Order: sequence, then structure tokens, then C-alpha cells
Amino acid sequence: MVFPPTHSSFSAIFWLSLAVALAAGGVTVWLLAGKHSLKGNMWRQVVPLWGFLVTMLALGMMLYTFLEQKNLGPVRIDETGIETPFGKAAYDDLRRVYVYLDIEQSLIDPGVGRDTVKWLILEERSGRKHSLSEDQYDLPAMMKTLEGFLEKNRNGK
Repeated sequence: MVFPPTHSSFSAIFWLSLAVALAAGGVTVWLLAGKHSLKGNMWRQVVPLWGFLVTMLALGMMLYTFLEQKNLGPVRIDETGIETPFGKAAYDDLRRVYVYLDIEQSLIDPGVGRDTVKWLILEERSGRKHSLSEDQYDLPAMMKTLEGFLEKNRNGK
């Protein structure tokens, strides 16, 4: 069974970061080229500095989302094992399969959780871990299918 990523907001973030980088970079180059009639030290020094910083941050965000988008891919679960974007693992090679709750704490009251994200963690005997987030995959359907195959494998196929 194949489980594709449910939704990816990375593409929107990628294009938004590209637009911000081009806009801020264009303004920075225009100000540094000096072909404008703006006077004052702020327009010659401070604004190009902030424009450069915004451009670098946007380019960093764009690069991060591009690399992170490459890590998203379909998850295949069949009789032989599970294949994630992190590699393929046979059921016999899995040491632990568990759900981790990532609770984001409130800044005002650390005892209160603001948001909870479930992660399906597949830990192999070699130590390699496959982590799948409920933000990116349909974890309930994936866990139900995986439970069935693990039960079949445990009972001698």
C-alpha cells in the first residue's frame, strides 16, 4: 500500500521566499548602485544592510524548504517491509515501532501544551530511525496497515 504525503506547504513557502529574496535583493542592488535621488546616510548604508539581511534569510529559507521537500516522498508498506524516504526496512529488522507525541509548551505557562504533533518512529536494529509526522502523512491509516503486516509477520506470515 502506498501513502503519499498528505499536503505540502513547502512549495508555497519556497515560492514566497523566492519572491521576497528577489524583491529585497533588487531593492538592495538599486540602492547600492546609487542611481536614485534619495539622500541621507540611512538610504545609503542602513537600508541596503537590512535589504541584504532579508535577502540572505529568504534565500536560506528557500534552500531549507527545497532540501526538506526532497525528504518528502511516498511511504510503501507491503508484505516484505516498509519503504520510507529514509530507506527500506524489513519487518525483521525493526526493533521498535512507536508513536512519539511532540508537545509544544506554552511560553507563558510551561505546564500547558499548546500544540501536539504525533510522530511515527520506526527504529531499526542497526540504529537507523524513520520518523514520519502526522502533518505530512495520514498516520492513522498508515499505522492500521502497518499493524496488520506486523501481526502477520509476528505470527509466522
